[in-house]
Amino acid sequence: MNRRLLPAGVIAAAALLIPTLASAPASALAPAAPAAPTAVAADASSLQPLARCQVPTPPDVDFSEGYRLGREAMPSTGTGRITTLYVDFPDAPGDDAALAGYEDALDGGQQSVSELSEGKLQLDRTADEAWAEMPYPTAHYGLGTDDELSDELLADAVAATDAVVDFSQTDAIWLVFESSAVTGDVRSHAMNDATVTADGRTLNRAVLFSTADLGPTAELSPAWVVAHENGHTLGLADLYFNDTSAGDASRGTGPFDLMGYLDDDGSRELLAWNQWRLGWLADDAVSCLRPGKTTTLELGAVEDSATAGVALIRLSASTVLAVESRRSVGIDAASTAAEGALVYRIDASVPSGDGPVEVQFADGAAPQVRDAATIATAPLQPGDTYTDESGVTVSVDSADAAGDTITVDTHALVHTDTKRTIAYYQTSRVDNNPNNPYISPLPLTTERTGTDYIILAAIKLKPEKVILNDHTPDDPYYTPVWADLAAMQQQGVRVIGMVGGAENPSWETLSDDFDEQYGRLRDLINAHDLDGIDLDVETPTDIEVVEKVIDALRVDFGPTFLITLSPTAKSMRGEIDSLSELNYDQLYEDRGDDIDWFNLQTYCTWGEPTASFFATVYKHQAEYGGVPTSKLVMGALSSPINCPAAEGWIGLRPLLENVSALAAAHPDFGGVATWEYYNSDPGGTSAPWRLNGLLTDAMNGILPPEPGPEPTPVPGAGSSTLAATGSGYDPGPVALLALLALALGAGSFGAITRRRRARG
Repeated sequence: MNRRLLPAGVIAAAALLIPTLASAPASALAPAAPAAPTAVAADASSLQPLARCQVPTPPDVDFSEGYRLGREAMPSTGTGRITTLYVDFPDAPGDDAALAGYEDALDGGQQSVSELSEGKLQLDRTADEAWAEMPYPTAHYGLGTDDELSDELLADAVAATDAVVDFSQTDAIWLVFESSAVTGDVRSHAMNDATVTADGRTLNRAVLFSTADLGPTAELSPAWVVAHENGHTLGLADLYFNDTSAGDASRGTGPFDLMGYLDDDGSRELLAWNQWRLGWLADDAVSCLRPGKTTTLELGAVEDSATAGVALIRLSASTVLAVESRRSVGIDAASTAAEGALVYRIDASVPSGDGPVEVQFADGAAPQVRDAATIATAPLQPGDTYTDESGVTVSVDSADAAGDTITVDTHALVHTDTKRTIAYYQTSRVDNNPNNPYISPLPLTTERTGTDYIILAAIKLKPEKVILNDHTPDDPYYTPVWADLAAMQQQGVRVIGMVGGAENPSWETLSDDFDEQYGRLRDLINAHDLDGIDLDVETPTDIEVVEKVIDALRVDFGPTFLITLSPTAKSMRGEIDSLSELNYDQLYEDRGDDIDWFNLQTYCTWGEPTASFFATVYKHQAEYGGVPTSKLVMGALSSPINCPAAEGWIGLRPLLENVSALAAAHPDFGGVATWEYYNSDPGGTSAPWRLNGLLTDAMNGILPPEPGPEPTPVPGAGSSTLAATGSGYDPGPVALLALLALALGAGSFGAITRRRRARG
């Protein structure tokens, strides 16, 4: 059930009553001054579409801090229609004389909401100012002990008042209950998932206010309690911690957001992130910073949305870093928290009440204990720098009464690795026969081959379902595959899924029904925690469709999610791709910043895995295409039988020599991706990991000795060459390495029968 409550620990922390906005001096409600420009980027190229910073809202996270508010949330702009009901119980009759005071408290809450939104949300509230007695005593409804029973209380309250109240236009119910007989914590709380119906309308949103929170002895300002609980009606999370066993309830955001702190010395303002989600902060006040840039911005104080600015840096699928300017002006005039540049992390995967937002400190300034008092000092001052665990840095250059000037460096979010060792992994059993032995990719890590990435092929988006090669991804056939890939991720290998390939319908179905097919791909990525997607387009496809996939992946999974493509090698030297008919020069011009690298298919007549061929690719890219050498990966055959007539197979020794030469001549050489893993020479199906180890060595200038006379094959080795022991990366004694060197020259094929698997 979606329940959000004000914790007893937060209530107990209040030492003084908070003045309501209704009683605040007019100067305290004035806009922040002097005016500052809305977030201004020094270089427009440092910005990316705002959608890239709109962290998705997970469907299974209660009151998520994801950008999209829950579908049950009340509209946060315009007019919200509130119906107020008063209920008492046989063991706790309400006091008629107290109704006027409760109405005053609710009126103050209405005004607070209007001030918070700067008039963008107005609450039109009607009240049935009479006590409606419930059919059961207080304890029956679990008040103070089991908030899951609130649905029944709401249903009984609506049934008791339906004859005199018209609910047909109600957006939310504010239900005030007499709390004098409640045992345990007497807390107001909100819910957005009720199923009560009346007058043809489903009443799913309600706030249950205890009379203890609205009366003259309330520990916190009733107006701000109302505004806080109404925030849940709008879809906002609790930013405090429900569990105080591990620290202070306010250890997440301290005094910097109404949804996390209600004491008199705290900020009344919402974080800029929440203001933006609600539509109370305009899009032009938000700067979504592009990875790989250094950007200077001027941020106006968030207390006035007309001049406020916020910088957002997307970090991952669920997290975003935010920087805003705080000043003790306007609605925050009474705040005693420090002024400055406030930096905080938002994690949409963390539920309400578990700390979905965490304020950050300048380097070296993090306190030993996080609580409201220490977090109040968190805003950065001129000269301060914050270094995020992602490597992103935020520095404050200067500050004045209007706001802060900051510089943000996001270069750490760009993948800059080179000399990558990559294996495509499609066949897990020879001939795809479940009775044949399972060929695990795990030795790529356990045998110390230096493999960085494994690309799982091939995802097929069929009209009716998703297929991984010949089975659904969750078929028991793949149980050991997923387990091994997860183990490899734990060892630092990143797992990428390949979409497309030969005889693969994915690009046709994406073209015909993008939302449905992309949604299935997104669900697969989430279900199996893939680190990236390789787009292998081998059927004629409009460039707009490919770009749409890239954009959607960036929006859903953030800048560190890997996006690669697998063009024919010839297409990367200026030719139109013979399979996809794509112009990769144009694609890179359009989406180059979002493409981590290209796996160039140098086989099957589409190119050559040689230094001379790559020289022509490098020349074209330097003159026209613009793809840096670090983003050009050689896709090489792992065995001559993996392409008809062994097209593209130049022999193992020549492959290693060409790779070594390229890596020596180009320190930023992109690396090698082998197609495919299961039967890679020289180890064949019994030891396919050896090739990746040899390639890692070659890129580091290590080649085995020249081959001697062809040796006698070892019977039953399952390889086209000698079954030498050891791995490619750590071959062991020199004698064994020499034996392996002999194998590199062998051209015989073992007795094992293999068939070529189509790429995809």
